[in-house]
Amino acid sequence: MKITFSQLKKLSVQTQSGVYLGKVVDVVLSVEENLILQYKVRSYKIVGHTFLINNSQVREITAEKIVVDDASLPDATAVFSTSV
Repeated sequence: MKITFSQLKKLSVQTQSGVYLGKVVDVVLSVEENLILQYKVRSYKIVGHTFLINNSQVREITAEKIVVDDASLPDATAVFSTSV
C-alpha cells in the first residue's frame, strides 16, 4: 500500500484493543535510512498535547487508521516524548 504524507496526517491512531489515542500530525524521518522513525500524534484528551510513537510500535497501517501496540498508551511507557 502507498500513502501520501497528507493522507498519513489525517489518520487516526488507536491501540490493538481499540483505544483511540489521537491523530497523526507529523512524522520524524531518518534522512540517512530514508524511513519514518516516529509518528507525532495529537492527543484527543488534552488540547495541544502531542506525543511520539516509534515505528516499532506500529502493527498496522490502513487507509483509515494506524494500529499500535496496546503498551503504546502515552502514560504506559517512557518511549514517548511530549515535544519534537
